[in-house]
Amino acid sequence: MNKSSEDQDTKICPLISGTRGFLMGIFMFLIMLFHSHFGVLGKWGLPISVYGHWGVDAFLFISGFGLFYALRRNTPLQMRQFYKRRLIRILPAAIIAGCILYCLNLADISGLVGLNLWYIRTILILYLIAPFLYKLITQLNALLILLAVVAVSAAGLLVFIPLLKGTSFFCQTTICWTLARLPVFLMGMYIARMNFSLRQIMKPAYILFSLVCIAAALYLHYLRFIHHSLSTYLHLFPYLLIAFGMPLMITLLSLMISRISFRTVNHIWTFIGACSLEVYLVHEAIFKKASELNISPGIRFITAYGLAFICAVLLKFIADKLTPGKRA
Repeated sequence: MNKSSEDQDTKICPLISGTRGFLMGIFMFLIMLFHSHFGVLGKWGLPISVYGHWGVDAFLFISGFGLFYALRRNTPLQMRQFYKRRLIRILPAAIIAGCILYCLNLADISGLVGLNLWYIRTILILYLIAPFLYKLITQLNALLILLAVVAVSAAGLLVFIPLLKGTSFFCQTTICWTLARLPVFLMGMYIARMNFSLRQIMKPAYILFSLVCIAAALYLHYLRFIHHSLSTYLHLFPYLLIAFGMPLMITLLSLMISRISFRTVNHIWTFIGACSLEVYLVHEAIFKKASELNISPGIRFITAYGLAFICAVLLKFIADKLTPGKRA
């Protein structure tokens, strides 16, 4: 078998697992760019303003991918330990960050445990139902379960979007964002379950289907951002399409990253990925305060990002000290 054939037979799961930290670092930085409005990117910042939040979808895909292996290692009697590890990974850092931000008047009472951030609420719900999803895709037809969950998410959005209009923003974002991001989370579990090779994932039919889904999501998000053509919360539906294109995007990125030989670059992005939760918890509040500084956009940008990373590293250090032996 020649080298090209061997490459095509390479399993993508070890490839994604090996570049997971690097990927998380890149996507965290993309999310930070999406949340920053410091005027330093100019016209080049428009694509990030429209599509930068796809970094969250990539995070959820990687989370679902990783949780599949975590659940495979746990027997039913170990589910308590599974939930404990997930909570220990999130809550200490969220509580510490929330208390500090609350004292600085940068978050309301819900911020004390990070619940002011929709992603924290959504990921906790997805962690809660992950064992149930795991059982479905391992004991039944995995593809049919994936398609059924996408259909349920779409139907749920159609039902809940009008029903929730009179409710609080907290309630709306929790339910709607969780439904919208459930498919990409399950897609991560599905890819881990199927353990495709490059030959399988790079089939022309899937590539074409994936590109069509990505193009449709790009177009719908563009309409929402530029022309405000989609009514409130209907812009959540493109996330269902993103789920089908995410395996291709993650696989191609993993291939590119695996060929980077400069170790320093790898270490930097992997380190950012290791602190991604802490960066997420603090960066928006820091960016908000930095935007009020009467300095040049470039200096404001450097100051905001520098403070965000410093605070995130300190937060991780403190949380790790308070919870020795925790696992991500």
